[in-house]
Amino acid sequence: MGRPARGKPDSPGRAYSLIAQVRFKGVKAVIFDLDDTLTVHQAAYDASYLAMAEVISRRHAVDPVAMASGMPGIIRRAGETGPQSDFVRRIGIGGRDLLWGEAGDERPELADISKRLDDFRVSTWLAVLQAHGISDNRIAARLADQFPDEMWARIRPFRETEAIVRDLAGRFKLGMLTNGMPPHQHRKLAASGVADAFDTVVTSGGLGVGKPDRTVFQAVLGEMGVSASEALMIGDTFERDVEGAVDAGLRAVWVDRGSSGEPQNDMPCRRVSSLNELVELL
Repeated sequence: MGRPARGKPDSPGRAYSLIAQVRFKGVKAVIFDLDDTLTVHQAAYDASYLAMAEVISRRHAVDPVAMASGMPGIIRRAGETGPQSDFVRRIGIGGRDLLWGEAGDERPELADISKRLDDFRVSTWLAVLQAHGISDNRIAARLADQFPDEMWARIRPFRETEAIVRDLAGRFKLGMLTNGMPPHQHRKLAASGVADAFDTVVTSGGLGVGKPDRTVFQAVLGEMGVSASEALMIGDTFERDVEGAVDAGLRAVWVDRGSSGEPQNDMPCRRVSSLNELVELL
């Protein structure tokens, strides 16, 4: 999601508000982020962590809500020393992605991750248990098996995703630029119900580097055959999607469904709270 903000929304003088009432002109290609832009993502994690904590609470005396709240930090730290940790960080993902995503073998680093995923998942859930004084290999293995199912059951498009994407697909080239492992992101995109609407899909795992690095924006522009000035990036993460796009010469829309206030720096973009607002811009 967008990073913490300050000040009042749409306060005068901020660069992003200068184009707030103007439609984007000259756009030939619209490039979307995926997670929490087209499909529910963070909420799926929150609910799945709680589901895992409730599984644990049925065998051990723990508060599932408190346990779930501590899981992200433990899992993040596990990823920092997990398989191909430098590569994982470079492509803009973390340990939580490895707990349920498939890496494939598109690159040597991804093939290595694939070989080590099962062990990483069990060891990470063991770390979660050990943080609460629990040593239970059997339940750790169960959690490692169950967590992917919990996540996939909750990955779904936002209510407006299909209508908006279909409308734009009839008028623009559509691209997808997403940080993640190729088979993982393609399966999420399939879950959105609009995979067929995209002319181009670029994943950070396939490139070996992720947003906000400008090379990933150049890669998707090259595949789509458009210039930066002809493209509009739409995403929910301000630093990766907006700052990265603007740095690469694109225009940008920040999909801000949850924060308050404004970005912490001036940036020429338009902020929307729903994809429905894109109709007024394009």
